[in-house]
Amino acid sequence: AEQSAERPTLFFDAAQSWIAAGESERGKAALGAGLAAGLDTVPAHALAFDLLDGTARLDSAVRLIALSGDEEWPDERRLAVRCELALHDLQRHDTQAARAWLDEAQRFGRSTQWARVRERVLEAESDSESLAALWLGEATGDDPAWRDDALYERVRRAAVYWQQTGSSAKELEALDLLLSRGVEPEVCERA
Repeated sequence: AEQSAERPTLFFDAAQSWIAAGESERGKAALGAGLAAGLDTVPAHALAFDLLDGTARLDSAVRLIALSGDEEWPDERRLAVRCELALHDLQRHDTQAARAWLDEAQRFGRSTQWARVRERVLEAESDSESLAALWLGEATGDDPAWRDDALYERVRRAAVYWQQTGSSAKELEALDLLLSRGVEPEVCERA
């Protein structure tokens, strides 16, 4: 029994040795075997996150976060990993899990990646009110996820939403923003 408990650790040691010898494919195979055998440590998941691809990489990211193995990472990396996990969950049609990752990601700041993934989640959930708020927030922020026409189209759509829901103050805020950015009046009139 003791020997089988050591087996995952031996796979990890072998993976590190193969990688040090420049044999990354063999290192990946050994690491994958170790994880499959129950290896569940921060160093193993950190290596897997950096070395593996696809679902195996993301599974290790989830475990790494659960084990607090990302605490030493800069906030930008912690944010980016959670956005990547949210996008993966969204692709699996799990919008609730995706939203949870994005909510957690916000503790580390906001990024254009965060806003773009958030938009996709809100669209999948048909959450028009939150979409309109996201778009206006991005338009008034320092580093919006969208630029120029792409941003203005989103703000116009937000104005249309608020017009349809009778939220005149929000509609006017969106229209004022468009006008302040020099957007042609006919664009505003369509809203």
